[in-house]
Amino acid sequence: EAITSGRNSFSFYHRFFEKKIDIVCLIVLVIFFGYCLIGVPMRELEDSFQYLTQLPSRDPVYALLLWIVKKCFGDYTVPLSILQNLLAIVCIYWTYNRLNLLMKFKTWQRPLILLALLAPHIITPLASLSHMVITCSVLTEGIGLSLYYVWALMILSLILGYYGNDWGKALVVSLLLSSMMSMIRGQFLICLAVWGIAMVYTSIKNGKWKKILLYLGIFVVCYICQTMAVKVYHYGMSGIFTSTVASKPMLLSNIIYVADESDADAIDDERLKQAFLTMLSDSQDRQLTIDYAQGSIIDRALFHEAGHEEINFDCVTMELNELIYEIEQADESYFEQFLVYRDKYADMIIKSTFSQVLPRYIENFFVMVSLGLL
Repeated sequence: EAITSGRNSFSFYHRFFEKKIDIVCLIVLVIFFGYCLIGVPMRELEDSFQYLTQLPSRDPVYALLLWIVKKCFGDYTVPLSILQNLLAIVCIYWTYNRLNLLMKFKTWQRPLILLALLAPHIITPLASLSHMVITCSVLTEGIGLSLYYVWALMILSLILGYYGNDWGKALVVSLLLSSMMSMIRGQFLICLAVWGIAMVYTSIKNGKWKKILLYLGIFVVCYICQTMAVKVYHYGMSGIFTSTVASKPMLLSNIIYVADESDADAIDDERLKQAFLTMLSDSQDRQLTIDYAQGSIIDRALFHEAGHEEINFDCVTMELNELIYEIEQADESYFEQFLVYRDKYADMIIKSTFSQVLPRYIENFFVMVSLGLL
């Protein structure tokens, strides 16, 4: 009933403070992220250099943002911290405000909603291995999480029909946001797909069957444009016309974690089979594979999290490098092309072995999900 009563009155522009508690919640946001801005230095983590050096192993939007900030200010750390913390305040309050407009939460419930939205910013510094403060880290999470909140609420509002006369405007904004999200981080490509599914659903719900083909066409065009934009960006920055690379070795690392020697039988190429067995043997010698994961589900998830980087960089990547030296007669002097080769050979091994390890992979996936639930 609370939701239905707002239909057709949920304007794109609206009052930001329905209750006095909303002002208090905004002040809490300003204090929280103000402390992050003033009291926490901007931090570079292991993957940060890939954005700062415009490598094709990272998606364009965040790397381009860093490039612009560096060009404008030289020392990017303070301007980037201001931008990321300010964006978090705006996006979290925007999300908080619209959730209240949609659901008509009571006064005592609203601080709980704010706490839920702040939870990733509180839990990550306390519970993650990196102890990173999201808005003070040179990673896509610095802007990605904030924008994801806005995207999710826009899609939900479109599905529920809450924009009234502003529905068309919200549709365009959500499409642009979905496309941008997909170029912030590869995993966010799902945002573009969800936008298409949401539009098809609303068309079916409203009996506008002819619009289904229109929305599917828009999705296909946007996907093609997104793919080409990423390749053109990488070509302009690194001279290689390629999609974002380096995700395949990471996936291969997860396969190695759950694999055993018999899975190598699925690989036809003898050199690739040898590489797979070497990766697996090195990981087992270091006691990093699933065979050594003991204890509760949480203990097993933490075990994988702690050893993932070592499998990826010390076992998988090192053997892929040897493979590339031997087959392609290439070295790391042209690092960008080397990343493309890594993806190529990792993908070849993945295609042969993934079906073999799939049941164990899925089981371990749900083990890792337990950390998120915690």
